[in-house]
Amino acid sequence: MRFGREKGYQTYTDWSGRTRYVHRRVMEKKLGGPIPRGLAVHHINGDKDDNRPENLIAVRPGVHGRLHGNYQYACFRCGRPGHWARDCYARTDYAGRSP
Repeated sequence: MRFGREKGYQTYTDWSGRTRYVHRRVMEKKLGGPIPRGLAVHHINGDKDDNRPENLIAVRPGVHGRLHGNYQYACFRCGRPGHWARDCYARTDYAGRSP
């Protein structure tokens, strides 16, 4: 197995020769299976080298964009600022979709 970097993220080459991101593999282990289609993996503290399971969260791409844009302190669940995911009671995300 080889390790490297791509776009600032840690990578490894799996048994089939495919290069993969370490943070995505850690998230797969955390979830107990593949990352659901359409979800992005976000580093909560912003450190691309911190691939601890407790620092990673799977979010929708729109919410992920908000976390890296003007709403850095938005809820991971709904994408709205002003509260955290553990306190989130929103029935929809910022765009009106079910979280």
